[in-house]
Amino acid sequence: MKNLIYADLRRIFHKKSFCILLLLLLAEALLSLKISMNIYATSFNYATSASGTGMFSVIMGVIILSSVYCDEFKSNAMTSVIGRGYSRTKIIIAKFIDAAILTIIVTALKILFVLMLAPVFGQNLDLFEIKMIVFQNIFTFYSILGNIIVASFFLFLTANTASTIFIFLLLEIMVPTVMSLISDIVFIKEIGASRIDLNSISQIIFTDIMLGINFHAATMLFISFMIYFAMFMALSIVCFHKKELDF
Repeated sequence: MKNLIYADLRRIFHKKSFCILLLLLLAEALLSLKISMNIYATSFNYATSASGTGMFSVIMGVIILSSVYCDEFKSNAMTSVIGRGYSRTKIIIAKFIDAAILTIIVTALKILFVLMLAPVFGQNLDLFEIKMIVFQNIFTFYSILGNIIVASFFLFLTANTASTIFIFLLLEIMVPTVMSLISDIVFIKEIGASRIDLNSISQIIFTDIMLGINFHAATMLFISFMIYFAMFMALSIVCFHKKELDF
């Protein structure tokens, strides 16, 4: 499996389009900070803007989902890999590891980028503001990776790359928007339905940790991330094993 992961990452990093998109992502983060500083130039406002993800997370997720999963289906590369003797289960696990590694790398690059830019904008961040930037981006990493795994299940189910990306966009944009709109409804509060999407869960964990409260709840919510990952990876494995491929 190690060779499979290495070959995948090597293929992705050798693509000029991936490197260009990565630079555009960092440019988007820079532009967002510039706009924010033009409105209200304080260190806390800088930290708030740098810790916010917005379109950055959406674009990053689409790039990673396309590079790791969709490109392989379009080129029928998975058929070739299976033909070389790799099991379908190993392929799905390798894809998950690929997506996790890429998400970690891009998230780490963004954190370093915005921290290095702080002096350029004349901002001296304190420890709380640095923690705010780091933790918010770390927990956003989990929600992005989780939504990628959920969307990839639909790719293994339908083999349709366009609908897979559409599902990811729904999970990243529409679902959190709907949840925020209905979160004040009494019935929704009572059953905790506003906590079912990964974006809401990551935000709750971030808030609890930054405020230093309710670490037990944060731990339980973190475990729910693992359940999401395991459940949808298992479903992907089942669907992929049942799918007929042309050799």
